[in-house]
Amino acid sequence: MPLRAPGQFRWAPRECGSRGSATVHCYNAGIEEGETERARKAFPIFLLVASCHVCIGQGTFTATDPMTIPRSGHTATLLADGRVLIAGGWTAEPTGSAANVLSSAELYVPSTGTFSTTGSMTTSRHGHTATLLADGTVLIAGGATRASYAPLTSAELYNPGTGTFTATGAMLKPRSGHVATLLPDGKVLVAGGGVDNASAEIYDPVSGAFAPTSNMHNPLLLMSAAFLLATGKVFIGVGSTSELYDPTTGAFGTTGGWHAVVSTWPDAQALLTNGKVLVSGGDANASFGATVWARCMTPAPTSSP
Repeated sequence: MPLRAPGQFRWAPRECGSRGSATVHCYNAGIEEGETERARKAFPIFLLVASCHVCIGQGTFTATDPMTIPRSGHTATLLADGRVLIAGGWTAEPTGSAANVLSSAELYVPSTGTFSTTGSMTTSRHGHTATLLADGTVLIAGGATRASYAPLTSAELYNPGTGTFTATGAMLKPRSGHVATLLPDGKVLVAGGGVDNASAEIYDPVSGAFAPTSNMHNPLLLMSAAFLLATGKVFIGVGSTSELYDPTTGAFGTTGGWHAVVSTWPDAQALLTNGKVLVSGGDANASFGATVWARCMTPAPTSSP
């Protein structure tokens, strides 16, 4: 049975509670029996993407239960069992005190729409990365502990089975505002951020250690995302010249950017089901403005490493 056209899908808001001040919203698509697996691939969140046309059905966002405490600058990671790990961040605008930065973490359960506390991180941090590893644990790397944004080298692992965090090997460079991507071999590429914004390194879950890899062509800080493509390469999209990392050679190549058209930092990016990357919005004037601009990028190398 073919997958129905976007307009034929029935969109149904989830029945959720609305309590407290730390509000979270959910969105569900109504999918008939037999279409679940195919629709899951087409609707990673609530978008159906085909040939760079983004189609949104009729629907609404509804509140789910609030988090246990207010957070900003935290991470949210989908676990293998369907729960979501929320880790770190800060409780209010930092004022220079490490007390505002959180080490606490919590778990969201989609079936009940509720959050509950889990073990705390070994280090309070915000601006870090959280990467789900092949064995189901989560690698927490870098970030900062104070309003000065002095980056960290420390990293730790979250075990969903025990609900605890344990320290792992430290990064070679302090990083905050960086990106991290799980590679096909189970290792993790960590790139940009921190003081040396062009450097990158590889985390090996077997040894629990980081090792250097080639530098990027351009220093990058506060990137939106890094995506593992079907080719096995990692796309790190930025407005001037984007980067393509090849795990087989350990080297970065370059591909096109979009700042020649419009300046969009900080934009939002999403990997589409057709292999392209949707770039949308951001600050068109680099002055706390906003834009409706959007473009579909085709990540293809324009230069060799």
